[in-house]
Amino acid sequence: MQSIIDKVREVIIPHQEELNINLFDIKCVRLKKSWLIRIFIDSENGVTVDKCEEISHFIGSRLDNFMEGKYRLEVSSPGIERPLRNKEDYQRYKGHLAEIKISSQDLKKSYLGYIKDLKDDILTLQVKDTSELIQIPCQEIIKAKLRLELK
Repeated sequence: MQSIIDKVREVIIPHQEELNINLFDIKCVRLKKSWLIRIFIDSENGVTVDKCEEISHFIGSRLDNFMEGKYRLEVSSPGIERPLRNKEDYQRYKGHLAEIKISSQDLKKSYLGYIKDLKDDILTLQVKDTSELIQIPCQEIIKAKLRLELK
């Protein structure tokens, strides 16, 4: 049986360009008598409440065709402190503040700094409040996310 996440992807992915969104993530949770389907979208123009509503109607009308039983659909953005998951994210958010957690030789360490560059699978980060540049091999990154900076 095809998973709910796969079905939702099939509904969204062919229409991303016309909807002016990028599918960021899908999460499904089984509740007592229904499903909770959370869809996270992103857009070059940002994600508004109206955009979430539009996407919810678009997806909901199509999900009704293959979902058996009850479900609740939530559509939102990944948020300001979104995870950084791939090379494209690091490129897109150059200059932004990020928290990078690494695992190297059984040591876990966390860095807070500004994304400077990503080249040859090495992330260059300028440590916050210093001019120190560190280089982190991508294979050592276990978690990364943007951090909100209040000025």
